[in-house]
Amino acid sequence: MGASAAIWSDIRLLTYRRNLFILCFTVFLAAMSWNQIVPFLPLFLKDLGVTGSVVGWSGLVFAAQSLAAIFMQPFWGRMGDRVGRKPMIIRAGLCLAVIYFGMSICRTAWQLTLLRFLNGALTGFIPGSFALIATNTPDGLSGRYVATAQSASAIGGIAGPVAGGILAALLGRRGSLRLCSLTVLIATILVIMFVREENRPESDGKTSLLTDFRQTLSLQGMPLLLGIALLGAAVNPAIQPILALHLQILDSTRPVWFDGIAYAMPGAAFATFAYLWSRAGELYTRHLMMGIGLAGATLALLFLGVATSLWTFVAGYFMLGVCLAALGPNTAAYIASEVPCQVRGRTYGILQAANTAGAFVAPLGAGVVGQALGLRWVFVMLAGVTMTGVVLLFRAGKFDRLKSAMLKTGVAGE
Repeated sequence: MGASAAIWSDIRLLTYRRNLFILCFTVFLAAMSWNQIVPFLPLFLKDLGVTGSVVGWSGLVFAAQSLAAIFMQPFWGRMGDRVGRKPMIIRAGLCLAVIYFGMSICRTAWQLTLLRFLNGALTGFIPGSFALIATNTPDGLSGRYVATAQSASAIGGIAGPVAGGILAALLGRRGSLRLCSLTVLIATILVIMFVREENRPESDGKTSLLTDFRQTLSLQGMPLLLGIALLGAAVNPAIQPILALHLQILDSTRPVWFDGIAYAMPGAAFATFAYLWSRAGELYTRHLMMGIGLAGATLALLFLGVATSLWTFVAGYFMLGVCLAALGPNTAAYIASEVPCQVRGRTYGILQAANTAGAFVAPLGAGVVGQALGLRWVFVMLAGVTMTGVVLLFRAGKFDRLKSAMLKTGVAGE
C-alpha cells in the first residue's frame, strides 16, 4: 500500500511539472504571437486603404478587442469551472488561430475591427493556462508556478515585437499574421497532446455573470485585490502611447533602436523579478509585497517625471517594472491559495477583466492629462494612482504585519 501511494505521488509530481513546462512554453508562444501583431496594426490599416483617419481607426481596432475582453473573460472563466480549464484553453487556441488567419486575408478596416472584437470575445488561452496551473498544482507550490507562467508570458511579450518586425520584413504583414495563426495552432496541439487536467472540480451549478461577480466580491479580500489589480494594470498602458513622444523630448537625436530597448524594460523587469516577488509573498504576506511594490512604483514614477536624460529615464522605467512585478504574481497566488477551487477559474477571469479595464481606461486619461498639462504630468498622475493603492492597502489593515515581518528579518528591534 505504501509503495502504491509513493508511485501515485511520483506520477502526480511528474504530471504537474510537465503541465508547467508545456504551459509555460505554449503561453510564451501565445504571448509572442499576440505582441507580434499589435505593433504593426496601425500600419496594416494603411495597407487596407485607410488614409486620413488612421489614428481614429487604430483606436477603434484596439478598443474593440479590449471592450469585448472585459465582458467575456469572466464568462470563459466560469465555463472553465464547469467543463474544465483544458477544454477552454483548447477552445481559445483554435479560435485565435482562425482569427489570426482571418486577419491575414481581410480586405477592409471594418473586417479587421470585427476580427479584433472576436479576438477579445473568444480570448482565454493565457488566463485559462494560469487557472489550470493553479488548480492542478499542490497549494504550497501553485503561487510560484503561476508566477513562473506569468514570467513566460512576459518574455513572450518582449520577444513578440522583435519577431514581428523581422517577420513582417521577411514575409510581409499578412504572412506574419499567417505564421502567428500557425504558432497558436501548434501551441494548442501541444496542450491537447501533453497537458493533463487531473483536478476538474465539480460545478457549483449554472450561474449568471452578475451572480459570479457578486460571489467574487463576497470572497474575503477580493474587492481590494481587484481594485489593486485595476490600478496596477493602468500604469504601463498609460505610458506606452506617450513613450516615444517623451523620449523625443528628452533627446531628438537618439538612435532608432533606443525606443525598442525602452519599450522592453517593463517586460524584462517582470520576467526577472516576478518569481522573486512571489517567493517573498510566501515568506511574508501577499498584500505586504503588493504594498511595497506600489510604494516603489510611486517613487519610480515621480523619478520618471523629472528624469532629464535617456539612460536615467530607462533605468527608472526598469525600476518601475521591477516594482509593478510585485502585483501580478501575488494577486494570482492569492487567488490560488485563498479562493475555492470550484470558482477559481471565474475568479481569474474577473481578475483579468479588471486588468483589461485598467489597461483600457488608462491611455484615455493619459491622453487628456498629457494634452492639457504636458507629458511629464502623466507620470505624476500615475504616481497618484499607485499611491491610491498603497492607501487602500493601509486603510484595509494589510500593513499590520509589517512590524512582525521586519522582526523576522532583524530590521526592527525587540
